[in-house]
Amino acid sequence: MLNYLASSSCPDIAFVAHQCAHFCANPKWSHELVLHCIVCYQKGSTDKGYVLHPDPKHLNLNCYVDADFVGLWSPTTSSDPISIKSRTGYLITFANCPILWSSKVKSEIAPLSQAAHDIIPMRSLLTEFSDFLG
Repeated sequence: MLNYLASSSCPDIAFVAHQCAHFCANPKWSHELVLHCIVCYQKGSTDKGYVLHPDPKHLNLNCYVDADFVGLWSPTTSSDPISIKSRTGYLITFANCPILWSSKVKSEIAPLSQAAHDIIPMRSLLTEFSDFLG
């Protein structure tokens, strides 16, 4: 439920929702306390939000990509399969406003490939809009 909330209307809780999802199979009391804190945060921020100011002079489609190729690897956790996965993320903006973002733990190292997978259809759609508007 938190992942849905984070992806649809509250991107500010995306990281903590992802961290909580790691413990769905074996939750502990401390994880319940964290969930309670998240709910309290959401209740306290119902009147808050993001105000976007698109820049009509710069109607550019930009993509920013980042990756952590080290992950959580250490000699003590080398047998844990999640410890060797990297985190990749990207942000796609149009007119200096975010329109698509993602942050995921990956088993392979291909953040630019995933970002291109999402930005190419978006670029085609914007080209069609510009042709339509003249």
